[in-house]
Amino acid sequence: MKSDLKKINAAGMHLLALISDVLDLSKIEAGKTDIEVTRIALKELVDEVVTTCTQLIEKNGNTLKLNCPGDIGMIRSDVTKVRQVLFNLLSNAAKFTKDGHIEVNVRRDVVAGDAVIVLEVKDSGIGITPEHAKTVFDAFNQVRSSTESGQPGTGLGLTITREYCRLLGGKLELSGTPGEGSVFTATLLADISAAPSVADHGDPNTRQSEDAENQSRQQHQR
Repeated sequence: MKSDLKKINAAGMHLLALISDVLDLSKIEAGKTDIEVTRIALKELVDEVVTTCTQLIEKNGNTLKLNCPGDIGMIRSDVTKVRQVLFNLLSNAAKFTKDGHIEVNVRRDVVAGDAVIVLEVKDSGIGITPEHAKTVFDAFNQVRSSTESGQPGTGLGLTITREYCRLLGGKLELSGTPGEGSVFTATLLADISAAPSVADHGDPNTRQSEDAENQSRQQHQR
C-alpha cells in the first residue's frame, strides 16, 4: 500500500511540475512574463539555492564545490528568475551525474561594455554529444541517462532556463564531452534596469515594479 501511494504521489508531483513548466513556457512565448527588478544580495541567493539542492546532489553520491566571492556584492535583476536559472542548472547537473562532482563558479565580468554576472555549473556526468547539444534546449527534449531514478523530468527545464536568461539580458551556453561531463554557463546583466530593452521598451509590468520601488524609497527617505 505504501509503495502504491508513493508511486501515486510521485506521478502527481511529476504532472504538477509538467503543468507548471508548460504554463511558464506559454507565458514566455506569449510575451506575458513579468520582470520584477529588485536589489539582490548575490552571495546570499547562491548559498540559498545550493542549500536547497544539496539533498538532490548527494542523492546520486555526488560532491559539490562552490566558488563565489563573499564580496561579490549586489545586482539588480528579477530574484525569482535568477534563482530559478541556478536551481535548474544544478538540478540538471545532479540528475546526469553519479558518484561524481559538481562545481558552481560565480563571478562578475564585463561583456561588450556591460557589467554581467556569470553562473557556471560544471559536472563530471555523462556529458553530451554534438548532436544532442544542438537540441538540448528544445522543448520536451530529454537526454536519457542510466543515472536517472524515479520520475523523468519534464523536458522543459533547460528551455525555460535559456528563455529566462534572455529575459534577464543574457544568454545560456553549453559545452561538454560524452562521458566526461558538461558545463552550462549563464551570463546575465548585473543591472537589468539599465538595459534599454527593459528600462525603455520592456514589459510595462517591469517599469511599474521599478516605479513602485522608487516611490517606496523616496517615502522612506522622507
